[in-house]
Amino acid sequence: MGARRIDDKQIEGLDLRSWRMAFNGVEAVSANTISAFAQRFGGYGFSPTAMVPVYGLAECCVGLAFPPPGCGPIIDSIDRDVLMRVGEPPDDVVLAPPHSVPKTSSGKLRRRASLDLYRQGDIGRPPPSPAWQAVRFAIASALPLLRRASGLCSG
Repeated sequence: MGARRIDDKQIEGLDLRSWRMAFNGVEAVSANTISAFAQRFGGYGFSPTAMVPVYGLAECCVGLAFPPPGCGPIIDSIDRDVLMRVGEPPDDVVLAPPHSVPKTSSGKLRRRASLDLYRQGDIGRPPPSPAWQAVRFAIASALPLLRRASGLCSG
């Protein structure tokens, strides 16, 4: 939108050389829009490597997955017709029994923990008991104190 609606008079003197990351989390990120934006503002110091298309979950966070700074956008295209002919799903579908997928206290999926369970082949196994989780948290919180006390950590 900025590439089309802003004329040169409005941005006269604009300096975008210090802009390290420009997050683009629209639903769906368009390669044409990315190119048009970079071309339009390139004369004002905008670097194409500052453009960072992100995948976000509006109910969770603004940006969930994005490339490292300075990498620039990575454009990947999928031919829908080929995908439909091949007939393979892009991801696995796993049916898990109730109460076997880790969630936060507000009921949202703990995606990383779920992925770890999937990779270990443990998805669907009942979660550890609350008592075991309390012991595990106590040990995990004690480790930094022990490291500091033993001088392994500086600062």
